[in-house]
Amino acid sequence: MNPTLFRAVAKRLTLIAVLVLPAIAAHADSAPDTDFGIWYKATAEKKINSRLSVSGEAELRTRDDAGTVGRWNLVAKADYRLTPWLTASGSYTFIRDHHAPKVSLDADGAEKSIRSSYWGSRHRVVISFTGTVSAGDFRISLREGWQYTYRPGKSVPLLDCATDLMGETEAKGNGKNVLRSRLRVQYRPQGWRFTPYADAELYNNWGVEKVYYTAGTGFKIDSHNSLDAYYRFIAYNHSMAPTSANSHILGLAYKYTF
Repeated sequence: MNPTLFRAVAKRLTLIAVLVLPAIAAHADSAPDTDFGIWYKATAEKKINSRLSVSGEAELRTRDDAGTVGRWNLVAKADYRLTPWLTASGSYTFIRDHHAPKVSLDADGAEKSIRSSYWGSRHRVVISFTGTVSAGDFRISLREGWQYTYRPGKSVPLLDCATDLMGETEAKGNGKNVLRSRLRVQYRPQGWRFTPYADAELYNNWGVEKVYYTAGTGFKIDSHNSLDAYYRFIAYNHSMAPTSANSHILGLAYKYTF
């Protein structure tokens, strides 16, 4: 066990417990109604050598009580094991997400305009480092990463309610930097095909914007095929994301390694 990493893990756990959870709870009363979705993912991974592996994955996410496709994305990723306990990762993600119609109101509360629903694109780069230590049958990992997402601008149909005329509005492009921190605990007894785990991941954008709480298990079918099933609760800090609904997620993932 690396003492430096162990101290970093302990400090991160303390920050989650002492700073983040009260901050999220303080804004729970202002949260919109919660949502439910199912996320599906398929991954193919190729081990180049004992240190380097590359992978590609496709993911589909539903929302609105799993009744609407809200997003799909494609990912290309590389992982390089720097030391027995430290891995560096880099990835590019192409994202297509659906934006629901948006109604603008005038000063009297009457509908002023309605922006149509549309599909938009995003481009995302993530660079991260993951440190892992073992304690008996338990494995504790801390992942720290930088995420940059660019959303190109897009012209979107806009209805003027006063004239019933259809025009266009500009969904402006923007770039966003986020720091992501994930603490995970896995239970990995020798000989088990199941790998139960639990983790918490913070998304920090000049303040904690949201936290992912996840519990699930991996299942190794054979040397090439594995499955992962999990439950995730996404809690937003509604002082920073006032219109985002907290979400309950069921996730199903398949992975093929060759």
